[in-house]
Amino acid sequence: MREISELIYETCKTYLLTQGRFLLILWVFIGAIVAVYFGALAETVNAAGATVRGFPAVKVIVHSAVQLGRHRRELWRGVVRHPGEHLRELPAPRSRA
Repeated sequence: MREISELIYETCKTYLLTQGRFLLILWVFIGAIVAVYFGALAETVNAAGATVRGFPAVKVIVHSAVQLGRHRRELWRGVVRHPGEHLRELPAPRSRA
């Protein structure tokens, strides 16, 4: 049973790392597109009513990076912090008296 648990743990860990690399590459591509669109192509209207080209794309990119990092951190905590938790002994069932 312990060997199966270790196999499942290593598989989950490998999957999580592979998925993280893929998401990072995908985020870089999407971040570049967002930077070009919001940085140069988008037109916004400022408080004075004038049309302004560009938008601080850094806000959008930083916010998405922070959210992606938080999500990955929580997933990693679940894998690393509790690797063999499902193997601990369960309490004995209560008898109905």
